[in-house]
Amino acid sequence: MNLNWPPFTSHIPSEAYLLAEAMFGSSLLVVVLEDLRLRSRRLAVLNGLSVTIARGQNHAPMMQTALERLKAVVGAKAAWFQWMVGERMVPTQHSGLSAEFLRALGQTGTGETEAGVLRENRAVVMKLAEMAEMERRQLGKHGIHHVVLLPIQGKKSTIGMLALACADRRRHRREELEFLETAARKLGMAVENLRLQEQVTRSQQQWANTFDSILDVILAHDAEFRIVRANQALLQRLEKPASDVLGRSCQEILPQTNPWRGCPYCERGLGLTETSDPCFGGQSAVSSSLYTEPGGQKATSM
Repeated sequence: MNLNWPPFTSHIPSEAYLLAEAMFGSSLLVVVLEDLRLRSRRLAVLNGLSVTIARGQNHAPMMQTALERLKAVVGAKAAWFQWMVGERMVPTQHSGLSAEFLRALGQTGTGETEAGVLRENRAVVMKLAEMAEMERRQLGKHGIHHVVLLPIQGKKSTIGMLALACADRRRHRREELEFLETAARKLGMAVENLRLQEQVTRSQQQWANTFDSILDVILAHDAEFRIVRANQALLQRLEKPASDVLGRSCQEILPQTNPWRGCPYCERGLGLTETSDPCFGGQSAVSSSLYTEPGGQKATSM
C-alpha cells in the first residue's frame, strides 16, 4: 500500500488506496471478533463444565455431558472416553460412533502414541496414519481426518483418555489445546471424586442391606438413649416405619411389659445374657456392646 513505484503506482487512483485500507482494516476487525467469539465459547464451556461437576451425582452422566460440550466447541464429528483399567483402555462414554468402531476400540491396546500422550500429560493431535490399522479403518469410514487425544489425570495418576475426532483438515492452535488441557484437568479431579463418593455410597448401602437382612432384632442408641439405628426385624416387630423410630427415645418407642428407664437391655450390662424380655415378653438372648460412630459419638447396640 505504501509502495512508491511511479511506473505502476502513478496509474492507481487514490480511491483504490482508501478502499484497500478499508478492506484491510475490516479483515483485521473480523479476525479479532472471531477470536473473541471463540474465547467466549470456550469460557462458556468451562463455566458449563463447572456447573455440571457441581451438580453431578454420578461420574458416568457427568462425563457424557462433558463429552458433548467439548465435542461441540471443537467442532468434532465424534468423541469418546476410555477408562484406564490396568494396562488397557476401556471405552465407556461416547458420541457419534458406531457399535462396530466401539468393538474395534475395545480390542485395540494402548499404542506407542497413546502411551506417549499419557506420559507427557499433554493434548496431542494424532493423524490417522499414526493409529492402529483397525482404528484407522473404522475412523476412515466415519470421514475422520485426525483425532485430538486428551489425557485425563486424577490426583496421583492417569485415569483415562478423552478423544475428539475431527473431519476437517484445520490445524489446532496451541491456545485451543491449552483450553482442552484445562478442561481435562477439571474433569479428572471431578470424576475421581465422584467415583470415590460412589464407592462410599455403595459400601454404605451394602452395610445397610446386611444390617436389614439379619432376622434378629437389632437397635443402636446414643448416650441419651435416642435410637440411631433399627433393622427391619425390629421395625416389623414394632409395626412402625423408620421415620417414626429413628431419633426417638427408647422409652417412647419400645413397649414396656415392666417399668424401666433409659434402655432396658443396657441395664443388664454389656455382653451376652439370657433373660426375660422386658419389651416383647418371653425369654431372649441379649447381646449389648459399645461402639463409636464417626465423629467420636458413642453408641450402644443390642
